[in-house]
Amino acid sequence: MQKEELNHAGQAVGSRSTRLEREAKLDAPAGLHLAAIELGGGLACGSAAIKRHETVYYDSDDLRLVRNGASLRYRTGEGWTVKIGREERGGGLFRQEHTIAGGREQVPFEATDLVQALLRRAPLKEIASLRTVRRTVPVLASEGQKLAEIVDDSVTVLRDGLPKQHFRELEVELSDIAPDELLPRLVEMLNAHGATLTDQTPKVLRALGLAGNATVVERQTPKRISSVDDLVLSFLRHGLDAIVSNDPGVRLGEDPECVHQARVATRRLRSDLRVFRPLLDRSWVDQLRGELQWLGGALGAVRDDEVLLARLHDRVVQLSAEDAETGDRLLDLLRTRLEERRSELQIVLRSDRYIDLLDGLEDALKGPLPKAEAARPGLSALPGLVRKPWRQLRRSVSSLPANPADSQLHAIRIQAKRCRYVAEAISPLVPRSARFAARCRELQDVLGEHQDSIVAQVWLREAGSRTSAREGVVAGQLLALEADAAAAARARWPKVWRRVLERRPATWLNKMRLKRAASK
Repeated sequence: MQKEELNHAGQAVGSRSTRLEREAKLDAPAGLHLAAIELGGGLACGSAAIKRHETVYYDSDDLRLVRNGASLRYRTGEGWTVKIGREERGGGLFRQEHTIAGGREQVPFEATDLVQALLRRAPLKEIASLRTVRRTVPVLASEGQKLAEIVDDSVTVLRDGLPKQHFRELEVELSDIAPDELLPRLVEMLNAHGATLTDQTPKVLRALGLAGNATVVERQTPKRISSVDDLVLSFLRHGLDAIVSNDPGVRLGEDPECVHQARVATRRLRSDLRVFRPLLDRSWVDQLRGELQWLGGALGAVRDDEVLLARLHDRVVQLSAEDAETGDRLLDLLRTRLEERRSELQIVLRSDRYIDLLDGLEDALKGPLPKAEAARPGLSALPGLVRKPWRQLRRSVSSLPANPADSQLHAIRIQAKRCRYVAEAISPLVPRSARFAARCRELQDVLGEHQDSIVAQVWLREAGSRTSAREGVVAGQLLALEADAAAAARARWPKVWRRVLERRPATWLNKMRLKRAASK
């Protein structure tokens, strides 16, 4: 008997499939019949199939999923589906589609887990019920492979089990093997038969009578940043959105970039809050930064191991075939640690403390911001915010010995990152700071390469000391490669520092001050 797998909530895990949905929605004229469509261009329509199904959508009372371009539904014959990551490009709609097996009697944990960062503690309820007659025509290549489907949906919206609304919708959906470029090509072919591209409104919005209501799906952010308050609200919104949008990918653990972006978001928020702390209530800032540090620590533990594993894998493949095989066994130690840290991160994401952090950021966006009693308003506060971290970085570099210790170069990297973050934070109001930020990023990158190499060397020495003699020899080879990489970064960073000096704040803060004085 197969052992039942359990999730972190102790519930049985249902089978789940994930794919990138690539589709375009069109309105069809009354006389359009798919069977009569000729595509040409090496494409042909296959035999049509008809299927009937019922679909029920779930959301919170305030439509948190819908407002964020996500959906959760149950469909007869298909099970549960979560759609997230809405992106419109080329006239089509691209979304991650996760299908989870299970009956309608209970929403599977795997489904609610993916949208937890959006729902938080809001309970789910049924928001729309649809009955659909679906006519599907496959689009075939000349060799017979299915490249897409053209779907003609006749949809009846039900309320209390009774039909209340009806609409028709065409969808063109690509198969996994089709190139993105095929989607606009098929749309153009359907245009020639009278079909017109819509605004890609999901069925659930049409069923709710919210089609065309932009305020439902658009975030309420300032369209133009004209004050320090706008600036703070902007980076709070950007940071929260980045954490929430990458949350499902972090939970799935299939794309390291999601962990990376979520970690960057927490770091940026902590840095920006530190920069603007003189203008905000210090206790509020310190409490929020502390919670972000807690989340960032869990994300960072996973991200650091992902980076280290990818780095050392790239080194291993440079070895001979026999040594590469041994090196891969050595990396199993790192893979095991990475899985442990991923499990620890899952516990963090499913904790009340994490939900409280997201709610705290959302509450701050509702305003007003908690201000410091002696806060200076407007642009006059900005020069002081950038001068302090720059002064610290410049003095630290000036005090370095001819051959700095690894820890000293790491400290310079951290200070360069702070300068970059503050310069980027104020760039909407001080555009000249963006060039300085770009130079600081160059310095951060070259010193980051050095630090990544040092971290790799530390791990290789430790791992090599507690493995077989053969694996220890391979660890020594990898150490030599990393030592060369660290030496190359050491040689490059002084030149990059001189480029930073060319864009130092004095060159643009003085111009800003003169311009402000001239305007008085």
